[in-house]
Amino acid sequence: MGKFLKTTRVVLAILLYAGINCLLAGLLEAVPALDWLGRIQIFPALMAHATLVVVIWGVVTLFFGRIYCSTVCPLGVFMDITSRAARLTPRQRAANPYRFTVPLTALRYAMLAVACIASVISILTIPVFLDPYTDYAYFIYCIAKFVATSATAKAAAVSTIGATLGTLIVIGVGVVAAMRGRPVCNTVCPVGTALGILARESYLRIDINTDLCSNCFECERVCKGSCIDLTQHVVDMSRCVVCFDCLTVCCDKAIRYTRNRHRLSFPLMQSVKPTASAACDSPTRVCATKNSKSLFNNKC
Repeated sequence: MGKFLKTTRVVLAILLYAGINCLLAGLLEAVPALDWLGRIQIFPALMAHATLVVVIWGVVTLFFGRIYCSTVCPLGVFMDITSRAARLTPRQRAANPYRFTVPLTALRYAMLAVACIASVISILTIPVFLDPYTDYAYFIYCIAKFVATSATAKAAAVSTIGATLGTLIVIGVGVVAAMRGRPVCNTVCPVGTALGILARESYLRIDINTDLCSNCFECERVCKGSCIDLTQHVVDMSRCVVCFDCLTVCCDKAIRYTRNRHRLSFPLMQSVKPTASAACDSPTRVCATKNSKSLFNNKC
């Protein structure tokens, strides 16, 4: 199931990414029916007051998690391409593995607050250059302007400053992605942070079966979101972009994309304070609760 989910996501991401690139470069102007590729992007929908699009993505995120970031967002797919290009061989992957990092929660919410406040007071320059789709659009416009200026009127209309700044941002994001994966997506991007608030409680989520897990850390090494903490066997769904990479590398089949939350087959013992009615052989002995068995068969 893990390979099927990952393959499906990758195929959809490639098709949407190719379509969005053609749309931004002006190659699909003769096919207006495909304009929906731009209209389903979250920030442009907000700016166009397309409330229905935003609501739909909110519902989708509550159910599936942040699939928008891994499948629909062109800058997100671009980050996956650059990070993959930096890890083509097993030697490269072994030399530069991903690792769990503590979320920079304060910075994430600060960037989201800045984007929201700037939008409310109509200082649109800030949210525009914090939006991943807009930055990527500037990047493609800039390429189209210098490679095939006559191919599209849109590319010629883009300001030189905007195209240059957007291109520099995308290149910088690509370099960071090649080294670290998705820290920009999970720290700077206000769209990713907003979706993460909903994805934290998503119906379907990545769950680790602690009874099967052998702590090989392969899932943590391939997690571009750096959100799998295998020491605690938890996945930070607010940062998980649902790429399904972890499902395909787990030899123990301990990771699933499911609505269930795994519980230990044998719950850990809890220490309790001795009472007058509990006559233990030693005052320092650990007593088992009523719902668990003593590992040493000591009777209290």
